[in-house]
Amino acid sequence: MNINFKSLSLATLLAFVPALSFSADSGLQPSISISEEYNDNVLSAQTHRDEDFITRVLPGFTGYYRTSRLNVDGSYFLDVNYYARKTYTSTAAHRLQLQSSTELLKNLVFLKLDDSFEKVSLDPARNRSAESVFQGQTDRNSFKAEPFLRFKPASTNTTTIGYRYLNTRYKGEGNADKRDHVLFITSLFELTELDTFIVSAEHTKENNTFLKFEKDDVFLGYTHVFSEGSDIFASVGLSMFNPENGDSYENVFWKAALNHDFGLFALSLSTAAALSENPQSTPQWNYSYVASLRRKFARSDASLGFVLEEFKNALTEEIKTRKYGVSLNYSYEVTPRLMSVFSATGEKFELKEQFTYTTRFLFSSSATYSFTDDFSASLVYNFIHLNSPGIPVDNYRTNRVIAEFRKAF
Repeated sequence: MNINFKSLSLATLLAFVPALSFSADSGLQPSISISEEYNDNVLSAQTHRDEDFITRVLPGFTGYYRTSRLNVDGSYFLDVNYYARKTYTSTAAHRLQLQSSTELLKNLVFLKLDDSFEKVSLDPARNRSAESVFQGQTDRNSFKAEPFLRFKPASTNTTTIGYRYLNTRYKGEGNADKRDHVLFITSLFELTELDTFIVSAEHTKENNTFLKFEKDDVFLGYTHVFSEGSDIFASVGLSMFNPENGDSYENVFWKAALNHDFGLFALSLSTAAALSENPQSTPQWNYSYVASLRRKFARSDASLGFVLEEFKNALTEEIKTRKYGVSLNYSYEVTPRLMSVFSATGEKFELKEQFTYTTRFLFSSSATYSFTDDFSASLVYNFIHLNSPGIPVDNYRTNRVIAEFRKAF
């Protein structure tokens, strides 16, 4: 991590705290979670399944600090996992989330600082945290500093001009650590109370472990609000990708969403095409198409979702993974203090480079009882089943049973 830049940015923020601290609203809430998990296949093996009892202790806190010109929100947790039968090395990891926004000069100069330390999946097409506590995952430290100017040339227009610095590092070797420098300008037009129009341009210079490139993006966006719970958003842009070693090319990207509450049920449709981060290789283009139906009852909530995603190599534009998925989620309030949740997900991953596929089925059932507003107990059962004709390690099933107590102070 670029410690000098990071320290300078944090020092700048702290330097303004005394001047902005009047009329402050702040809060700090410590908490601790203790759980015991029985896992009948810790190493996700097809045969010779190793079972274990995993004790997890998660002490930490969440907090906030707010004034008229400074907002800080953060959380920190120490994630300790102990494996009773030594099937895996016991671990202790840090989990940090920090976001701050400062108004340095009233109504003109602003600064945003974000820092996070979290566990992420090595494969952006497949969230491995649903399968295992540790396999296919690594720790990521991501820092962002964004100073910008925001002003109103007209009563219906807000324009933002700024610079964004991103620094991302992964634990272990062989991952795509990166540094980004981004110049951007965004102009938002409030056409009516229900209609907004946005135009934006960005210039990005990235240096990562595998690739150096520059990228220019321009896009237009429009939002219309029909009523509460019903709106439509659409944006389209052009990205000009210029790698240091390789041919330049242009790519169209977009994002669109439709949300409408029919009364009987709510419908959500969305699609997007964007350059996404890939921890183990060059960036990838991610094309997604998502649909969901949701129905709320007096004491329950049900939703059905469908997803199609494609991941393409940013240099060759060849499809690496195509993903199909369907999911069902249902929650029911048994009593005001007892909540039950059920979910089932079926997915197919077509791995084009390996000329094969993997199917994955996930089922989860949980019950949570709140003794008080700050003390609860949960019982969770997860079932995972994977199958692949061409990838031996993607043939296994796992049962996980987790009992957890959580106390906030």
